Amino acid sequence: MKNLKQTFAVSTLMLFCVGCATTTPYDPFVKSEDEIKSSISVLAMKPIRLAEFSRKDEVAARYEMLITEQLESAGFTVIPSNEFSAIWDPMVEQVGGLFDPVTGESDPDKVKAVHEHTLNELRAKFSVNGFVAPRIDVAKASWYGNSATWDGVKDETTGKGGFWASLAAANYQGSVPALSLIVPIFDINGDPVYVGRGGIQLFAHFKGGRFIDVPESMWFVEPERDLNAANIAMRDLVADPVATQVSKTQ
Repeated sequence: MKNLKQTFAVSTLMLFCVGCATTTPYDPFVKSEDEIKSSISVLAMKPIRLAEFSRKDEVAARYEMLITEQLESAGFTVIPSNEFSAIWDPMVEQVGGLFDPVTGESDPDKVKAVHEHTLNELRAKFSVNGFVAPRIDVAKASWYGNSATWDGVKDETTGKGGFWASLAAANYQGSVPALSLIVPIFDINGDPVYVGRGGIQLFAHFKGGRFIDVPESMWFVEPERDLNAANIAMRDLVADPVATQVSKTQ
């Protein structure tokens, strides 16, 4: 399996441009809030999709906690991902795996069957009527000088603030890879009803006239960023964002 850096392919995504297009405000609602809350009350949490890297389990657990607290504050009951996995994993083994041993591609019919079986079991056990499938993906941050913006956040392109950092960034502009939390909510039929997005951190910093990849040791090391990403992703669905404090020692 590819590691996080291979999956995100940071350096090859850098773009420089003369001008940046204006973007329209992002609307996370596929259905209205009233429609969502009138039809969905119990959500099954799927394991967070995150590419392999050394602290994957720790980061996934942190984000599941944050997303769960946001959803609960919005009035939903959340069934943890270990309940989903407890049904999914044995079923995957029962069908002989989801991937073709020759091509390495997943079998869509098997995936659909296992997913439907898992949701049916969770519905029978917990009265689940929807599910949430969070993931952490690469986003494209727009940047100018020492300022980059994406998915509700702003960050320093150089990784530092102040006059000298701004001077070092010069007056270039373009796009740079960044990490974002994506929180899609689906009804029990698998139709999306809400897709929240919250920026986490840049995946490269401008230094010496070019972008340098942020080392793995600096990924997900500022818990305040994790909390902020969860707040932004869920803020349109949550009246009062949860002010959970995440320990820096995690």
